[in-house]
Amino acid sequence: MRVAICTYWYPPTRTIASLRLAKFVKFLPEFGWEPHVFTIAPVTDRYTAAGPLADDAPPSRVHRVPDPSVHVWVDRAAARLRGRSSASTGSQAAPAASTEGGGSALTRLAYRLYRDFVCMPDEAWPWLRHYREIRAAAEAASVDLVFSSSPPATSHVLARRLAADLGKPWVADLRDPWADMHTLDRNAFRRWMDVRLERRTLSNAAALTTVSAPMAKRFSTDYTVPVHVIMNGYDAADVPAALADVQPEADRLTLVYTGLLYEGRRTPLMVFQALQRLHARGAIDLARVAVRLYGRNLAIAERQLRDFPELAGVVQCGGEVSYQESLVLQRRATVLLLLEWPDPRAVGVVTGKLFEYLSTGRPILAIGPRGGEIDRILGETRSGTLAETVEELESELLTLYEDFRAHGPAPSLAPSATLEQFTRRAMTGRLADAFNSVVRSTGVGTATATADITRAEVG
Repeated sequence: MRVAICTYWYPPTRTIASLRLAKFVKFLPEFGWEPHVFTIAPVTDRYTAAGPLADDAPPSRVHRVPDPSVHVWVDRAAARLRGRSSASTGSQAAPAASTEGGGSALTRLAYRLYRDFVCMPDEAWPWLRHYREIRAAAEAASVDLVFSSSPPATSHVLARRLAADLGKPWVADLRDPWADMHTLDRNAFRRWMDVRLERRTLSNAAALTTVSAPMAKRFSTDYTVPVHVIMNGYDAADVPAALADVQPEADRLTLVYTGLLYEGRRTPLMVFQALQRLHARGAIDLARVAVRLYGRNLAIAERQLRDFPELAGVVQCGGEVSYQESLVLQRRATVLLLLEWPDPRAVGVVTGKLFEYLSTGRPILAIGPRGGEIDRILGETRSGTLAETVEELESELLTLYEDFRAHGPAPSLAPSATLEQFTRRAMTGRLADAFNSVVRSTGVGTATATADITRAEVG
C-alpha cells in the first residue's frame, strides 16, 4: 500500500514537526506502507543552522515544490529594511520575533493585519498554487491513501482536495489544535473564520490523528470519524553508543533546557523566580547551581533575566546547538528542564522534547498544567516531576538541591518496558493500524497481505 504524505515541515529543516514526519517515513515500510512525501524545498537556512535533519526516504519518493510561504517574502522585506541579511532567519519565525514584544506600534499593527487577514488559513497558503504538480505526482505514485499533518493547516486544505480528486481516503494529523490553538492571539472575526474552515475541511477526513488523549477527546466531540492518539516519541538509533559514557557534572546542580522559547507561554521565568526566592531565604548556595539554556528565541530569557541580577552568574544562554551537541548537554545535566505553559488550556500539549528527554534517562523537572499529559507521562514512567506554580517549583528545586548536595547526581534510569511504548517505531505502528482500519472501512484500494502486517508479525 502507498500513502501520500502532505507536510510543510520535513527534512532538511530541523524542527520537531519535521522529525515526527521523518520517523513516520522511516518506519512505515516495516508495517506495509510505502510513503510518498509531498513537501516544499526550503528557501532559508533558519531551520538547518544546527545541521540538516536526516531523511531515510529515497529521493524519488520525496516530491518538492518551491517554498511559497508568505513569511519568506515578508521576512526578506523586513531584513532589507533592517539593513541585514535574512540568511539566519526563517520562513515562519522572523516576523513573529520582530513584532512580539518589540517594534513600533505601526509595525505591530501591520503585522497583525497581515497575520489575521492575509494568512488564510496560514502563511503557507500559496502552497496551493502548486496543486496540479502535486496531484500529477500523486497520481503517478498510485497512492492508496492521503495523509497530512498540521500546522500549517494549509496541508489539510491541500490533502482534502487531493484525496477527493484521487477518490482515496484521507487521514488528517493535528499536532496542535487548529482553530483554538492556544499560542495564537486572533481577533473574533479570524477565530470565526478559522472555526468554519476547520469544520469544513476536517469533516471530509476518514479519520483524525493527534498527539494526546485530551486533544483526541476534543476532536471526538466535534467530528464523527475515528480519532487516534499517535504521540511523538524517541528513536534509540539516533543516540550514538559513545554517549553512554557521558556523565552529569558533579560539582553543581545543573539544570539544562534545549529547545524553543515562546513569549508569555514557554519561558524560564518561573525558574528564575523560584531560584531568587530560594536564594533570598538562604536555602541554596547559587555558586552550586547552574542553569543552561540552548535553542531558539533565547532573547526572551535574556530579557527576563535582567530582573534577576543575582542570577547573572548562574544562568547561561548558549544559543542554538546541533542535535548531537544537545544530546551531550542533556546527559551532562543533573536535571532536564521541560518548559510548557502552566495553563489548563495546555493540558493536551505533549512537546516532542519530552520523549527526547525520556531517552536520556536523566531526571526531568517540568513546568506545565497539573493533570495534563506531561504530568501523566512523567508519573507513569517515573522519570520526573511537574510544577504548575512558582511555589511548587520552589519546593521541587529545593528537594533536588538537597538531594544533590547529599548524594551527588542521580543515576541515569535504564530503558524500561514502560518507555518502549514511546518509541517512534511503536507510534508508527499505531499510525499504520489507523491507515489499515481506514482502508478496510472505506473499501477504497486493495489491501494486500503486506498491508495487513501487524506489529507482532514484524517483531
